[in-house]
Amino acid sequence: MLAVLWLGFYVAWRNLPYVRSGAETVYAAKEAQEREGRLFPASVPPSRRVVVFGNSKVLTGFVPAVFDAAVFDTSAGGVFSVNMGKPDEAHFAKDIEFLARSHQLPSRILLTLPWSKTTPKPLLGDDASVVGRLFPFKRLPRDLILFSALAPRHGGFLNFYRFGETTVGQMEHDRGWYFIEGQSHYAGARLPDDFHLGSDRPNAVDDPAFVPAGAEFEQLNMLAERYQLHFYLVPSYHRTGELAPSPLFASTVAERMKGYPRFTVPGPNYFLFPPRYFSDPVHLNPQGARLYTQELARLIATGATLTGQGLP
Repeated sequence: MLAVLWLGFYVAWRNLPYVRSGAETVYAAKEAQEREGRLFPASVPPSRRVVVFGNSKVLTGFVPAVFDAAVFDTSAGGVFSVNMGKPDEAHFAKDIEFLARSHQLPSRILLTLPWSKTTPKPLLGDDASVVGRLFPFKRLPRDLILFSALAPRHGGFLNFYRFGETTVGQMEHDRGWYFIEGQSHYAGARLPDDFHLGSDRPNAVDDPAFVPAGAEFEQLNMLAERYQLHFYLVPSYHRTGELAPSPLFASTVAERMKGYPRFTVPGPNYFLFPPRYFSDPVHLNPQGARLYTQELARLIATGATLTGQGLP
């Protein structure tokens, strides 16, 4: 009876992927792209490939088509970029190993978020990861309840399910960029110009804390040498008033990364954009995403003047 129940839940979980939360659906879709080797067309050589890693701020903030059109590159055919930002993700080495196994490695990787400094999990993982592998459908009852509660507001069960399927299809078409529309509560997905939070620190300069230490960094450095990769530690973004302006040059990060030629630090610690470019206190709206992507492209294009290391 337990085996039949397990099989029934598993079949339902596999065949109803779009009843899950948006974050889980996007995460699963991106992991499937990595495993199945569907990030880059076969016609795009590694020298033209660019991948950006990070959390949900990258997911909603980096538009590959805008980057490709704006970045300066001397290689024939320009660049072909992919957004691999995933919710709450700070481990990148496993993604790179996925890409290596599926022959999808890029030559250049942009990191907007410091690598994890936590100790690697044991071979079998912790209790939560073991339970997750044994019962991948453990959130299915919760997801079905939430889906049932929200479906009437979106035209019924079938329309709401198709909406999730269409959303993931659009994310894949946009090469990983995904606008988190559901968290916006302002007209036009745009914060008011005077928006602020009590947790803002307008007089503090934040340090993104890229430090060449820890097991994750050692693995990234080893992978860079093995596969001839080049990492760019690029700025993330915040609201104007959330933090003080960052110095033009990320001198603290660049100083810490000296001695690691496969890691380049172009530009400031972070960008500040007015609230009107944000859809919620943390994430950019589509207009802000285009602006942020163009700023990153400009940094990469002028990397030689900022750090002495441009595009390799």
